[in-house]
Amino acid sequence: MRLNELLDAIPLLERNIRHSDEQHEAIVGAILAGDPEAARQAMQEHLSGTAALLRAFLS
Repeated sequence: MRLNELLDAIPLLERNIRHSDEQHEAIVGAILAGDPEAARQAMQEHLSGTAALLRAFLS
């Protein structure tokens, strides 16, 4: 619940949503392709970007 509260703090900007959607597609695509390393990399990139957004908006 705390994570959802933090994510709700990120403004819903079209550019951010589009980028997040692309990252989610890459994660799912890697999983469906059976490529755990690509899935790990895509997920790490997504989490790092989300963390950076949260730090910026909460500071």
